[in-house]
This record gives sequence, C-alpha cells and structure tokens, in this order.
Amino acid sequence: MDLLQGESIQLNMVPGHRMRLWASYLGEMYSLDMTIPEEKQDLQVVALNTDTGSSELLLGIHWSTEHGDLKAYLYAPFWLVNNTSMTLKHMFSQNGALTLTSFPSELLGKRRELAAKYDTVYALQKGPTFATGEEKNVLVDEAGAWSEEFPLDTVGNPARITCKGKDRDFELTVDIKLCQSGLTKIVTFCPFYLVSNLGKWDMQVREEGQSTWVDVPAEKVDNDNIGIGVCVSTSESSVAIHLTPFQPGMAPVCIMNHLNVPVNFGQRGHTMEPLPSNEMAFFTWDSVTEDRIMHVGV
Repeated sequence: MDLLQGESIQLNMVPGHRMRLWASYLGEMYSLDMTIPEEKQDLQVVALNTDTGSSELLLGIHWSTEHGDLKAYLYAPFWLVNNTSMTLKHMFSQNGALTLTSFPSELLGKRRELAAKYDTVYALQKGPTFATGEEKNVLVDEAGAWSEEFPLDTVGNPARITCKGKDRDFELTVDIKLCQSGLTKIVTFCPFYLVSNLGKWDMQVREEGQSTWVDVPAEKVDNDNIGIGVCVSTSESSVAIHLTPFQPGMAPVCIMNHLNVPVNFGQRGHTMEPLPSNEMAFFTWDSVTEDRIMHVGV
C-alpha cells in the first residue's frame, strides 16, 4: 500500500512482527526491513538500504503510545530549503566520508508542489542517535569557495554566512526552525539582502560597483504618485530593503521659512533652491553618496 508524505495508516501489528517499507529518494529505491522491538526508544535511528547496497539512508523513528495505540513516526532529522535564485551545494561529514549534494532553487509559490522533487532531506549519525553539534558548509554554484562551518542544532537564531567568489562574495542567511512535530529541523537558505517592491511599476536595482541590474517586480499597490520611498531594516542575519509608493510628505526634511526675507537652501556643493518668506518646501539630498550637509543662505 502507498503512503504519501504526511499521511498515516493503521496496521494490526504487535511487538515481534516484521515491518517492511520502501521509499524512493533522489532516483534510488530504499527499503527497510525491521522487527518491531519489545522495548522501544523514544528516538531510534534506522537504516534504509538500496537493493544494490550502493548507499544508505538514515532516518529516525519516534515511538509513542496514544489511547492504547502504538504510533511510529518516520522522519528525516533535517529538511533543506533553498529560497535563493541560485543552485547551492551542501557538504557534511558522515563516518569520515564526504558527501556532496546539490539542489536547485524554486519560486516560493511553487514550494509545496515541488518540495518532494527539489528540497533535500538527510540524516547525520554518530552512534545510536542523531548527532548534536554537527556542522556543515554550503557553496553557491557560482562561487569558488565554501562557506565557513555553521551548526545544525541552533534553532531560532538565524546566522549569516558568506561564500567567496572570484569577482564577488555571496552572503546568505541560514534560518533553522523545528517543524510542527518537533522532530525535523527545517534549514532554510535565503539571500542576506532582500528587496521588496510595493509600487505599481517594475524596478531594477544593482549594487554599487556592479554592472548587473536585478529586476524587482511590482506588487501593484494602487498609487497615482510618481516616486518611491526606501526603508532599510538591518539585523545581524539579514538586510531588508522595502520600496514603497511615494506619498506627499515622504522626504527627509521639511523646511519652513518663518523669516521676513527669502532664503536659499541645498546640499553642499549642489544647486541652491530659493524659498520665499512664509512658505515651506520638502528637501532631499541631491547625492546620497556625498557629504549630507545642508547649506542655508539669506
């Protein structure tokens, strides 16, 4: 009988009965042949093997009793999710052997339907239980060097990692969370810098010193004004840049002239603008990369 991801089924089995299952993963068919033990550990590691014996897939079984029923939860200790626009590779050490797997990125909107095809699950083992304190590396396909090692058992504390390339560095955020069952850790890779465009028009952005422009599609917020407001939120694990539609009054400075004479104002080294008596004007910097010093003259 077939059992899809997240589904359950009732079996009339007792300790001592033999249980067999098969699972298809990354083009290989793995099988498990085990006897239900009399004494059960809460968390047990089981090995699924291919028919040829070419590889081994280590998963966990969580045993619990509820309303007189014995429940067995088969799970992978880690689920890797790539939310970048690039192909990533991850590396971890298992029993002294080096394993390398690559997984391509996909759009977030298609994550659920493509999860079984593109997301990666894997297990690490030391002795009878899954290892704690394990560390891993990640590599952006276009970069030339692996990132620094980072722990896999740190939940709820996003980390910043860097893959150094020939012409540029790739900075990523690694966020590790527990799934609803509390058994699988979801390891999500995201770009360290995030740009969202809440306006009506598509935009392009690029890094200073780089020639490549990146398209940022609009989310079609209704607004008849031309212009954008930029809000930057920074933290240790990410930088989020929000582009919002312009609204009247969205300027760094509002200048009000309460004098009886007109004044001139402007950024140092740039054109001065006149402001008549008893009037006001919004002001923004002509160049944000130069000294942000405003001059006022009478």
